Amino acid sequence: MAADYIILPLFPLSTVVFPGEIIHLHIFETRYKQLINEVHSTGLTFGIFPYFEGKDNRMATEVELVEISKTYEDGKMDVRLRGTNLLRVVDFFATKPGRLYPGGEVERIGFFDNFDLDLNISIIAQLEKMYEVMNIDNITLKSPMEFRTSQIAHKVGFSNDQELQFLLFTNEKLRAEYMLKHLEVFVPQVILMENLRKRAELNGHFQNLIPPNI
Repeated sequence: MAADYIILPLFPLSTVVFPGEIIHLHIFETRYKQLINEVHSTGLTFGIFPYFEGKDNRMATEVELVEISKTYEDGKMDVRLRGTNLLRVVDFFATKPGRLYPGGEVERIGFFDNFDLDLNISIIAQLEKMYEVMNIDNITLKSPMEFRTSQIAHKVGFSNDQELQFLLFTNEKLRAEYMLKHLEVFVPQVILMENLRKRAELNGHFQNLIPPNI
């Protein structure tokens, strides 16, 4: 095994977790209850490995256990996790030696928080425009200095392929550039569809239109 490679537990999930993201999971399978209990007792990290049928993905996100929020009588758990680094999965084991859960030989890549204030301002403006037209008021955006793309990456209309592409970026500025380009195309489409929906809802209703003063 190359010196830069390490063995970590892996948790395959049909979702993408990003460095910097906080996620909440309900743990119910025996093998992953074992994983979380070991992580809790040792302080070690593990990888969440995005798995989608037909997708050849080799990237994962290293996560740390923030807390076990609740433990149930049958051993199930609600846990809070934080993404920390990017991992490249070199080899995947369906069962980690001596354990019930999967594992893998991975290369720790790292992630750099070189945020760009101007990019954050532009992204927030696009998001505010989109959420306003969609009448979404339950998403709180942080200030440009505190905003990070991981806080909102699952709520900007990315497809699975786009989320997997987003995972490849090793720093915050590249992420922000990718997200802004997406929003500059996606938000006008959302506005167009919302206007179409509102027109469709008016079908058969009397409209109070103000004629132009000509």
